[in-house]
Amino acid sequence: VESIVLLNVEFGRKLEISLLGLSQMDLPPKASNPIVHGTLALKAVFCPEDGILQIEGALTSEAYIFTKDCHITGGFAFCSWFSGEHAGDFVITVGGYHPNFQKKPHYPTVERVGIRWNISKELSLSGEAYFALVPSCLMAGGKLDLLYQAGKLKAWCHLAADFLIQWNPFYYDISVSASLGVSYRLDLLFIHH
Repeated sequence: VESIVLLNVEFGRKLEISLLGLSQMDLPPKASNPIVHGTLALKAVFCPEDGILQIEGALTSEAYIFTKDCHITGGFAFCSWFSGEHAGDFVITVGGYHPNFQKKPHYPTVERVGIRWNISKELSLSGEAYFALVPSCLMAGGKLDLLYQAGKLKAWCHLAADFLIQWNPFYYDISVSASLGVSYRLDLLFIHH
């Protein structure tokens, strides 16, 4: 992993230490066509007066796995509030939150961990996933879509799962779905079906 990091220390009215950086990784290292290539943009802030420790990161647009046609995306965040209005609150997330979770305004917005791969002209794969832990609940989930389209023939497979477990008060929301389908468009004179 090769990194470029900028450390900033601000003092006067209040002390704030921040870190900005880019980290690049190739597996295997120094290969002309690595199996994994990614650049992670990183931001960390520590401000004792505001009572916050915040670490966020996101993959840049050139990240891929297996081949340059298989793009990966996503981000993560860790935030802890130890004083002030939000004292005792925290969030740990990779890829964001459950679709039905009411995100608090001070929680960071995080991009889903995802994959987009055009395997061939006819076949594509896409998916996304997330995990989050906050003081009141735990959530995780994802979806996967496989699509084949050749001319008028189309076939697809869609899988999805979302889990939200809240403990104060106890509540859970679990959904799992699967969809398989095939379609063919028939054009005969004036009939299109």
